[in-house]
Amino acid sequence: MGTKAIAKKLGLSRNTVKNALRSEDPPEYKRKAYINQELEPFQEYITEQYFVKKLKGSRVLNDLHSKGCKVSSSAFYRYIQQYKTKFTRAYMRYETKPGEQGQFDWSPYTVIIEGKSVTVQMFCLILGCSRYRTYMYSLSQTRSSVFEALEEGLRRIGGVPERIQTDNHATIYNAKKKEWNPGYIRFASHYGFQPSRSEVRHPWSKGKVENPFSFLENHFIADNKFESLEDFSLKLLDFEKQVNHRIHTTTKKTPIELFNAEEIAVLSPLPKNRFISVSEEFRKVGSDCLISVDENRYSVPHTFASRDVWIRISQGVYLEVYSQSNKLIAKHTLERTEKGKIFMNRDCRKSPGLLIN
Repeated sequence: MGTKAIAKKLGLSRNTVKNALRSEDPPEYKRKAYINQELEPFQEYITEQYFVKKLKGSRVLNDLHSKGCKVSSSAFYRYIQQYKTKFTRAYMRYETKPGEQGQFDWSPYTVIIEGKSVTVQMFCLILGCSRYRTYMYSLSQTRSSVFEALEEGLRRIGGVPERIQTDNHATIYNAKKKEWNPGYIRFASHYGFQPSRSEVRHPWSKGKVENPFSFLENHFIADNKFESLEDFSLKLLDFEKQVNHRIHTTTKKTPIELFNAEEIAVLSPLPKNRFISVSEEFRKVGSDCLISVDENRYSVPHTFASRDVWIRISQGVYLEVYSQSNKLIAKHTLERTEKGKIFMNRDCRKSPGLLIN
């Protein structure tokens, strides 16, 4: 058949037929690339949340709507599809040596506690070699709560890796100035690790492309309810234990087994005292052995009457009181609704530990 007959039979122009016959490859339809102007300002955010953190598309879309973006669902998923090929490139798996690297990240979740929806910041510190991990939580979303969670993770692990890798969170890294937060540098210096970060749009830069929150979300948070914050805390500890005793698909061993056999011995020792950041405050203890916080008063041991102490809000829930030698001397649950109350803790001389969980 001639090109004219083929064009007539297929309903195409003769030039289209000629071009197809000249090509060595079979003809295929290619949609013209389209740049959605509504989504372009959020490109970095979408990349970070969808491709790096592996959040569900529906979750990212809802977050975009809350930020004022009015893009439709179909336009959003078309936009994602355009960028998917950029993230399917091959990468070489990088296995870290024992004690070489830890990875620290966090994400907010809505948790049902006492029948109410509560926003909880979930933190995870995972060791790169053994995959041993710890989960922490906080009801606050401040720099102090981030430092507290990382500190608690290191102390529960019982040592410090050579470096700790994070994403580009504004809390610890200023992307515009391209410099670390000074407070985080002081924190890293106090614990003796080298800070490092993953490049934006490079999920493989962590060496192992994995999401420590995926298992947490699907097996602990989703469709689960908790009687109280203490119930949530205790069950989170039990869940952490289960994860560390579960055979890892890559190492073919449990994290606790590798941790005890290879990693714990090479971690650097912890400093004797916890880190004190600028967010902690001085308080003067009254002669009645009480300190004032947010219009309520809380007891401390009588030996600290009329002396200066440190206070810290822990996990957005607890008031911790420290002596000048950095020892925990009292701990109270903060009263958020009523004012003018006095809270006594008869056993406040005993140290209840840095965190409930």
